[in-house]
Amino acid sequence: MGSTEQTGRDVVPGFAEMVKAARESRGWSCAKLGEEAGVSANTVSAVEREVRAPSLRVASALVVALDLKVWLHEPATPTGKK
Repeated sequence: MGSTEQTGRDVVPGFAEMVKAARESRGWSCAKLGEEAGVSANTVSAVEREVRAPSLRVASALVVALDLKVWLHEPATPTGKK
C-alpha cells in the first residue's frame, strides 16, 4: 500500500516539538525512544525534524512510549470545500 510515513503537516499541531521535548526531558536518545516505541532512531529523528509526518501507527507508538496526552485535529480545509 505504500510508505507508512508521509510528507505533510501534523494532524496534531506541534507534535514534533512535543515528542522532542518529552524525549529530552527523560534524557533519552532517539535510539532509546525508537527502541521503546518499536521504530528506528532515524524515524524518531525524521519526525522530530519534521522531515516527514508520522503514520498513525508511528505517532501512536511514540505517544505511548512517552506517555503523552494528545488530541487529534482534522486538517483545515479551504472555505467552501468539503
